[in-house]
Amino acid sequence: MWRMADAQESNRATDPAVGSATHADTARRSSPGRVRRSGRDRRERTRLEIVGDGVVVLQHRRLPDWKARIRLIAVSPAGVSVVHTENYKGLAHTRRPGPISDLGPEELHVGRRNCADTVANVCRQVDAVRAALRNTPWGPEVPVHAMLCLPRAEWGFASAIEIGEVRVGWPRLVASRMQAPVAMDSRTVEKVSRLLADSLPIA
Repeated sequence: MWRMADAQESNRATDPAVGSATHADTARRSSPGRVRRSGRDRRERTRLEIVGDGVVVLQHRRLPDWKARIRLIAVSPAGVSVVHTENYKGLAHTRRPGPISDLGPEELHVGRRNCADTVANVCRQVDAVRAALRNTPWGPEVPVHAMLCLPRAEWGFASAIEIGEVRVGWPRLVASRMQAPVAMDSRTVEKVSRLLADSLPIA
């Protein structure tokens, strides 16, 4: 079982999926288990646990020609999940800011915070991952999912939110969406993990 608590877990482990000393500190394979969210204290409530058979986790990856970084990439049989986490507080909801005659696209808000820039940042991260996969024979067939995890937001009666291609949710929901539907076998998961580890070096 591998965990990401606000993107601050250590990467010090050898990865049998990648199988190279170059990648030993930057990728991990999870073991079978369950998604668990504990409410014992604030630290546990903000913990994102990614578990499941054959999931490789790459953390803190540097983006080409861009100072920002990708905090977490999970490669699983369901595809590649690019996960960005923010500890925004308040009710997660959407708004359409335009006039009645032209409401415009939906925007994500958490409390009074407009999260349009955060959503755009996640989209740029996904574009970088897709670019890394583009030049391979199987790359265009690999699903790449954009996910924004808001562990401290309030959800009320709302379900998960989707803004364009970005799925927004709480830790347990985000983790569960990395497991299904199955789109890749274990060999493809390993190939994709190797490629991304090489193309997006550790930040």
